[in-house]
Amino acid sequence: MRLFFYFLFVAFFTCLNANAQQNGTLTVEVTNIKDLVGNIRVVIFTSKDELNDSIGKMKGTSHIPSKRKGQIPADNENVRISFRLPIGMIYSIAVFHDKNCNRMLDRKPTNFLGKKLFGYDYVPTEPYGNSRKGEDWESTKIKFDETEAGSLVTIKLRTDKWGVRFLKKH
Repeated sequence: MRLFFYFLFVAFFTCLNANAQQNGTLTVEVTNIKDLVGNIRVVIFTSKDELNDSIGKMKGTSHIPSKRKGQIPADNENVRISFRLPIGMIYSIAVFHDKNCNRMLDRKPTNFLGKKLFGYDYVPTEPYGNSRKGEDWESTKIKFDETEAGSLVTIKLRTDKWGVRFLKKH
């Protein structure tokens, strides 16, 4: 009888593992780091709503699981950080250089009159980037299909006068 339950137990967990989603290593390389101070912060989003809730509304990333966010010291002009994530999923990656280590993207009003400029209230004051050039989920999403060597996504930090991806139009 014990032998029967042992085989049943092994068969159950074998089937469970066969249905589990396979994970792979996604490496994010951040380039164009001008000031070697602070940290590079990386957040990986899995849906349009998650991206808009975190960044567009400036709620932060506390609701994002820790396995999909990380930081690394900005001690070189190019840095890499790796994540173990399910293969075959769609992701959007956001990166910013947290120069003052306050764990948030610093921003300033668009003008001294307090009025919106080009439809935006604030612009970033710290360098930022995302997985592809674009301003929304559709233009920044990538599909993670790992090869044997893993997958590398390179993101170039930018600081532009009207850089407004992280700020949702109101």
